[in-house]
Amino acid sequence: MAKVNIANEIKIAQDAVDNIAPGKVIVSVEKDADTGTPILCGTYEYSDGTPTVWTERMDRYYTDSDLFVYFFKQRAKWLMASLPEKAAFDGHPATY
Repeated sequence: MAKVNIANEIKIAQDAVDNIAPGKVIVSVEKDADTGTPILCGTYEYSDGTPTVWTERMDRYYTDSDLFVYFFKQRAKWLMASLPEKAAFDGHPATY
């Protein structure tokens, strides 16, 4: 992995996700306890109201946050739906 400015990657990813689903995802970075590798985390509300997290390791294969952001882009309509609408939906969030 090339040297990545983690604070900058958080900002880039948060801005991109906010353009897709404003206020629905909180982007942060955590360190892997075993390897110290940074992990890009996107926390959002699942259909049962509990917080859930999508992650991408910022290891030697990491180039930018595009793949991470694409996960949320696929689910944009679902992310913007109300909790009762999400709970009533019986399909995959990417097909909402």
